Amino acid sequence: MEKILERLEIIRDQIDGFFTLKEMRYLVHGGRISHIKGLMAQVLNIKPIIFVEKVKGIYQSAGQAISLKNAINQIVSMNVEKFADAKVRVQLVHGSNMDSIEMLRSKIQEKMNVFFEDVVPVAPVLGAHTGPTLVGIVIGPMAVFSNLI
Repeated sequence: MEKILERLEIIRDQIDGFFTLKEMRYLVHGGRISHIKGLMAQVLNIKPIIFVEKVKGIYQSAGQAISLKNAINQIVSMNVEKFADAKVRVQLVHGSNMDSIEMLRSKIQEKMNVFFEDVVPVAPVLGAHTGPTLVGIVIGPMAVFSNLI
């Protein structure tokens, strides 16, 4: 049990999750952002980039972009910068947004050395707050998983 917990800490420290979404209606209705912020984001076509904070496990803003395409490009760029030329293990997640999944997959394949896991829907807790337009990535160095596969 002790070795498993140690390994989970190592994995947690090296894995990141980033998400964006096409519309923020569910964030507004769930009280995550105000109606005014949601309206302004809709009018200006601003898309949030959300990440999972590792200590408390809560979702926080990593930035924002104008358009979903730019948000996806920014997520990819952040990970290219972090992981450089290392082989990475990637799991793509979505609310019900397969078009954006394909865009994200394509952008990552262009820029990184990737091993893809199966595409999966997000957990119901995240999906309830973000809605069906969510698209995201869970990414970490392949070396962390080398003796687990």
